[in-house]
Amino acid sequence: MAVAYRPLQPINDVRVVERLSDDALYWSRMKQMSVFQEPGNVTSTAISPIAPYSIANTSNRQLCIYDSTICEQVGTFTRTKSALYGLGFRQDGGLLSVGGEEGSIRIFDMLQSTQSRRRIAIRMYKGHTCPVHVTGFTASSKSVVSMADDGSIRLWDISADHSKPLRSYDAAHSDHIRCGAMSDSSAHLILSGSYDHTVKLWDTRADDDKPKFTLDHGFPVEKVLFFPNDNLIATAGGQVVRIWDAAAGGKQLHTFEKHHKTITSMALCSNYTRLITGGIDRRINVFKTNDGSFEHIYGMTTPAPILTLDIAKNDQCMAVGMNNLLAIYRHQPVKSKHIPFIGQDSKWKPPVMGDATFVQKTNAPMPTVKNAETGERKMVELTAPKLDRLALGYMDTLMKAGKYNQLVDKMFVERHECYKNPEMVVAALKQLITKGKLKKVLAGRDELSLEPILKFVRKHLYTPAYFDILYEVFDTVLSLYAVEVVTPAVVKVIKRISQQIDLQLKLQKEMRTTIGCLELIIEASQVVKAKAQEKDSIFGDVVVQPILLLSNDSEKAGKMQE
Repeated sequence: MAVAYRPLQPINDVRVVERLSDDALYWSRMKQMSVFQEPGNVTSTAISPIAPYSIANTSNRQLCIYDSTICEQVGTFTRTKSALYGLGFRQDGGLLSVGGEEGSIRIFDMLQSTQSRRRIAIRMYKGHTCPVHVTGFTASSKSVVSMADDGSIRLWDISADHSKPLRSYDAAHSDHIRCGAMSDSSAHLILSGSYDHTVKLWDTRADDDKPKFTLDHGFPVEKVLFFPNDNLIATAGGQVVRIWDAAAGGKQLHTFEKHHKTITSMALCSNYTRLITGGIDRRINVFKTNDGSFEHIYGMTTPAPILTLDIAKNDQCMAVGMNNLLAIYRHQPVKSKHIPFIGQDSKWKPPVMGDATFVQKTNAPMPTVKNAETGERKMVELTAPKLDRLALGYMDTLMKAGKYNQLVDKMFVERHECYKNPEMVVAALKQLITKGKLKKVLAGRDELSLEPILKFVRKHLYTPAYFDILYEVFDTVLSLYAVEVVTPAVVKVIKRISQQIDLQLKLQKEMRTTIGCLELIIEASQVVKAKAQEKDSIFGDVVVQPILLLSNDSEKAGKMQE
């Protein structure tokens, strides 16, 4: 009985990789959609908190508004003589505040119907004498905060058209203030971060001009933010991100360093359950915040150093400022392969007779058998299923027909498959080894057919999934042509494979030496740790108990009672 031929199965290069987590798969769908060239370095970006999530960015003397849905520029403001900084959207997305080099604060109406009206600031406050890099609206949406390079902080009433602040802190910091945050739940809490390495929490209801507490970040502070309900505070500067407990008076809870250079941006996303950071090391890192572990769950690289970054709260879009480029990212939805069920509520209706799409289906006639004696025909029912004919490629066709020499010539002499599909070539060689035909097909070959085989072995020998098979091929070639005279080209390839093997052996030896050193270090640290635990188990924790001191009268009274 003939046995059905089984086609060749490709041998893929299976490498040891960790399975991507759900978070990694989720963030890998954040794809770059558009890149815009700006007139200068992008100094600030902000995304509207409500749909359709308009993106604002400042570069040099230009303020641009982009539509994140179509990734196109929809507005521009250039009526200024100096650079613009410090963008901030109001909670309803209706107003946009921006600072500048000249020390003024402008407010724009984002709900204006015409583009010409959007270019005109509805409010402009002049209360600083130096550049303003931070602006933002309070939770009440009735006031705006500005922070300047001279360390001063101002609180403005947006309903007033004069430049008189509601509250001023003239010496809030001793260095430039380059970041700040306004609480989303309280209209009176303000957070400021400065290049003097400190972060301060201000309460505008207090009578004095002193902060509620001061945090020492240890580096020039580039970004600060509040967590929901103002329980936690995050500060970023240098290569460090620190998490502080605001309810405990500024107690440090966690520190993580996942950047190699200065962190310039930080924001909350995924509905306040994730923390995203960006730095000039061209890295974007995402951390988990909802369970308190602050675990690093994803990282990606960008083409240039990140100067500023912002992301929508539901991760729908992200804006990244890199030098003079603004990149807009959008979160791509999962491509569903599910075929919907056609139920009673479905709009699909079967075609009826008379429609153009209607096809009348008829059953095939039943086969008949003619009786040789009576001449009568009798219908029979076929019970054995008819197997579909398998379409084989040329490699499977030659392998099935036993034309092994032609198969090897087709793979290596024409050199199409060995470059395009090495996994199929290795699968064919494995089949030849299994059939015991490898030595036969490799014997008696000339330079033109032997050299490509050796070059293929040299290229893919140390691929983990191919090593055993290609090692058998190379060993067979050496055993066949060891006593024969071969051309210099073949000898050159064999020498290169030999050098490659020597280099690999040297590398393995160095790796074993390194592993041995690491094991000594780990064992030494474990011994030290075990000794420390042993001391603790012997002596225990130090417990201090008070000693009661009694006077002479109390001692006599005690003896009389006895």
